[in-house]
Amino acid sequence: MYVYCPTVAWPGFASFEERLAERLDYKMEFSRDMLAGSKELSVEDFDDL
Repeated sequence: MYVYCPTVAWPGFASFEERLAERLDYKMEFSRDMLAGSKELSVEDFDDL
């Protein structure tokens, strides 16, 4: 039994693993920003929404 893993090697072409790692890093950073909160905002900032 053989398992084939197709890969593409091209300058400037990110592999699946690299793209996945970038997206996971982005999501982790985004979640930290959303959960950390900001003391710069107040309830009054949302009155006009």
